[in-house]
Amino acid sequence: MKKIIFLVCMTLSAGLTAQQLENPGFEDWEGSGNKAEPVNWSSLKTATPSTLANFAPTVLSEAGNAHSGSKCVELENKKVFGTVATGILTNVLVHANADVTKSYVATDVADDKWNTPLKYKPDSLVGWYKYDPAGTDYGSALAVIHKGTAKAPDAAKTNYIATANFDIPSKKADTWTRFSVPFDYLTSETPEYIILVLSSGNGTNGVEKSIAHFDDLELIYNNPVQVEEINAIEKISIYSSREKIHFDLRNYEASKEVELSVYNLMGKEQANLKTQEMDLVELDNITPGIYVCVVKANNQYFRKKIIVQ
Repeated sequence: MKKIIFLVCMTLSAGLTAQQLENPGFEDWEGSGNKAEPVNWSSLKTATPSTLANFAPTVLSEAGNAHSGSKCVELENKKVFGTVATGILTNVLVHANADVTKSYVATDVADDKWNTPLKYKPDSLVGWYKYDPAGTDYGSALAVIHKGTAKAPDAAKTNYIATANFDIPSKKADTWTRFSVPFDYLTSETPEYIILVLSSGNGTNGVEKSIAHFDDLELIYNNPVQVEEINAIEKISIYSSREKIHFDLRNYEASKEVELSVYNLMGKEQANLKTQEMDLVELDNITPGIYVCVVKANNQYFRKKIIVQ
């Protein structure tokens, strides 16, 4: 359920790709009643353990008057059993605790439903919000790029590679307001996953009835290396024939295995394989259409847009 898609930018000179979040505008929803959530996102009602989730208030809802499209997400802080539950939305799994200071969200690398792969290094996180705070409360948007298993919050920042955090000013914003926050890279390691957390209040100190709306999240890439073309390496050739895609690696020397992937224009992976043999690799039974082919070799990514007939 948690997937990264490739945003395909078509220009006259080349087809370039950059990883983007799926359903960043919250147009698609699933579930019903108090368990309705945006597709690829989750909140308190789908938290673990379910015994606590069943008693949790519904802190998010589908809203209209979006920044773009027809829908956005509304988060609201609500009180239950004398404790304020902060409105939260995340792309991973919420781990609830009766002691709210011990609650957190975390990537589960063993379950695709609760992890969002990320292979590249975005420069910043951008989005749009509206906010109606109670008292001096403030909401936030947090992103954590990491390797392996990670959680947020985490004072130790275990497996963290980069973070981006935006605190919404504690004042009413009844029109859509853009935010942009840069990623602070802590290491030079290669990313594996990303966590996102949107909230309508100040963590465990949220104030009842604070309301936040979010829409149109985007990862920004300013480094041209992130969208390097396959044409930059003459020794690798990618081409198509009838219902086939061919990766010709026979003239390429790789120090490690090469990973080959094929995505459709919606960013859904159609094929993936790894090889240590620099040979001609053919993928059969490919439905006619336009695809983005990606080669990972020697810690670099190269890609090309092709048409299969």
